Amino acid sequence: MKKIVLAMTFALSFLLSFSQTYSLKGYVCDALSKEPLPGAIVVLGPNEIYAVSGRDGAFSVDLPGKTPHTLEVRFTGYELLTTSIILTSDTVLHFHLETTSYSLNEVVVHGKNGHGRLLSAITAKEIDRSFFMKNNSASFSKSLSKVAGVSSMDIGANV
Repeated sequence: MKKIVLAMTFALSFLLSFSQTYSLKGYVCDALSKEPLPGAIVVLGPNEIYAVSGRDGAFSVDLPGKTPHTLEVRFTGYELLTTSIILTSDTVLHFHLETTSYSLNEVVVHGKNGHGRLLSAITAKEIDRSFFMKNNSASFSKSLSKVAGVSSMDIGANV
């Protein structure tokens, strides 16, 4: 009887050691201004677990420990940050993202109704980097949809 109890205790402790999870918490902020970046997307592989930073730039996710994870931090207007981590305890990380810019020759928005092109004059709105900084969203298409008369649809995270 003692051997059975000892064997069961050993088996349960063995299984619990493999199923151990750790908490990964972090903050995403601008590298220059140190201001938080709300809505930054954190992707953890290989299972593609997603987390989104809150108003204060903080995120939290539970992950299995002692397994390598690829970590990506994405935010519109900033360079993609990629790193690899292995959790052995609860961890808090700070990510400082560098700004990046995209050079577009032009952006043309045409108004259409269901029957074809509108015959009336259309007002044009010019958008630049300052527009995207003021109206930042999790993806380019969501930021662009804030322009009057523009609707957009994305099919996934930051697509």
